[in-house]
Amino acid sequence: MNFKTLSEHQLLLIHTDTPQARGKVEIQWGLRYALPFPYKLDIRNNILNVMTGEVVADEEAPDEVLRYANALRMKRGKRRAE
Repeated sequence: MNFKTLSEHQLLLIHTDTPQARGKVEIQWGLRYALPFPYKLDIRNNILNVMTGEVVADEEAPDEVLRYANALRMKRGKRRAE
């Protein structure tokens, strides 16, 4: 299976339904979003948990996720929208 061609929704389904493929999904997720699965930055640079659909406040984000999010924000040249 070519994980590069799968949609975000397909990656979420595979991660949920196929435990043996989770590692490959998590690698592909990191390549796409530069954050650990299941997080990504939304268009306002807020941390989004894609599994729950909820924005995660910086204060509530796991340390690793916050480190990656801040690095990605700096790379984008933007800070989180207030």
